[in-house]
Amino acid sequence: MTFVVIALIALVFLSEGIGRWLLHVLKYETEYAMYAAPYGTAFLFCIFCLLYIPIMVFHGSFGGILIVTMIVLAASMIPLMRTWRQTFHILFRARTLYIIMAVVLIGGLFLKYGMTSMLQDNEFLQMIDYINAASLQISFSPLQGFPLAGSVVIWAMNMNNAYAVLLMSLYAATIGMMMSLNFVDSFQLPNPWFRFTLIFFSLFYCTCYSWKIVAAFHGANWCLYFTALAIYTAYRWLKTGKENIKYLIPIVFGAGLFVHEAYLMIAIEIVYCLAVFLFHEQKIRSLYDLTTFLLPVTFYLFFWICTRNIFWAILFATVCIIFYLRRNKHKIYHKMIQAEDYLIAYDHLIFVVIIPSVFLIGTFILRFFVKGYGIEYSYYISYFSHRTVSGFLFPRGNYIDMVMDVWRWAGVFVFMRKAFRKEDRMIKDLGICMLVFFINPLCMGMLAQITGLETYANAFEIIFNPFTDILVFIAIYKLFEWTVIGQWVLELCLVFATVLGHVTSYTSLPMGLYSGLIQENEVTEVQNK
Repeated sequence: MTFVVIALIALVFLSEGIGRWLLHVLKYETEYAMYAAPYGTAFLFCIFCLLYIPIMVFHGSFGGILIVTMIVLAASMIPLMRTWRQTFHILFRARTLYIIMAVVLIGGLFLKYGMTSMLQDNEFLQMIDYINAASLQISFSPLQGFPLAGSVVIWAMNMNNAYAVLLMSLYAATIGMMMSLNFVDSFQLPNPWFRFTLIFFSLFYCTCYSWKIVAAFHGANWCLYFTALAIYTAYRWLKTGKENIKYLIPIVFGAGLFVHEAYLMIAIEIVYCLAVFLFHEQKIRSLYDLTTFLLPVTFYLFFWICTRNIFWAILFATVCIIFYLRRNKHKIYHKMIQAEDYLIAYDHLIFVVIIPSVFLIGTFILRFFVKGYGIEYSYYISYFSHRTVSGFLFPRGNYIDMVMDVWRWAGVFVFMRKAFRKEDRMIKDLGICMLVFFINPLCMGMLAQITGLETYANAFEIIFNPFTDILVFIAIYKLFEWTVIGQWVLELCLVFATVLGHVTSYTSLPMGLYSGLIQENEVTEVQNK
């Protein structure tokens, strides 16, 4: 157990050092003391994504993965050594006590309830199978290198499976908690009691929810974190106006593509929604920025196409390389400006009317004219009410969670009504685009045919995640900002729901270990119909 604690501390220090160095390179200084470890982890995962994918596509060996991982980790010591003073200063402060207490709690809950189940988990067993493999045949999670990184952890732990699961779970939980603290601190709330209450809620309700304990090391959990981090980064970019912040977005996208296949659609959703907002706001260089955000997506798509047709992959790569190398040239840049002016002039017509209409018509054609590809409209109700899908919109497990769901959706409506600032309008447009296009049942058939039902279902995380949860609760708080009694009631309700929801979630934990995860055999029931 001591070795697990030492390894966890080393990983946290390494992530913080890399993140601190990354923020220094981008010249990004915040007005509050933030943890850089989430961005450090995203950068590390993004590098792994770039290096693992070619090895997987060309069926390299586990030894190749091991060598690449060791080289990257050794090179990561350089930024840590350059920023060790700031790293120590950030980690050794009173705020870190919150994280330590939460990690101790989550570790105890994991050992008590989840260890036996996780050692028999399919994803974990797949990680074990990859160890010492002479030729990697990735079937469990195509082009996602995260299971291979888990294999490296198991190998480094000398095949001690319990220690490996515990280390991966606690590391994921720690980064998630640091992320939540950054979200809360970034708003610089004037009321210290509400700030404490919100921290308590974000750490002990959002982070320590049941499936995030028992399946903490899953790629799906990291996918949720990187979804929240990407939206938060875009929010900070628009709020502060600091242009260097936007270069963190493609790094987070690369990390998300490393951990889960559903992040491909999530990244495209975020870029699509950002496009609607940026063109509506007539922001200069919007198209240039959006193509920059899509860099890791194009890299991923190239190798994805490689696994299907090498000719089309080479053609795709040629077009992308020519475009990205020449987009700074006067001729190409001028064409991009002309395209941007056109998109600004007809932004809502294109993104809110024409594109959703194409998918609506496509869904209709698949349903009635293409045999074997359509899904009956009546099945949409069954699909959206399915436990694994509705869990993203109403992640309930007990009565306290149902109350929190009502509170959460009430906060959404309050936030939408009060979204006057630029960054808030971006979140509002994101929600509207999701309703009009991505979760519109009339467009769902064609979207699900392209992405697959499981990937489509995971993409619902863009609506509710740790960052948007905090946003909507702050929106409710501002309704009672000048009412002392209202504030007390709100804060007590948050604490009450957090404590009760936390306790009831774990008293019945073995009965619903995967309440928030998408299980392929269940999701495909609708597809089979």
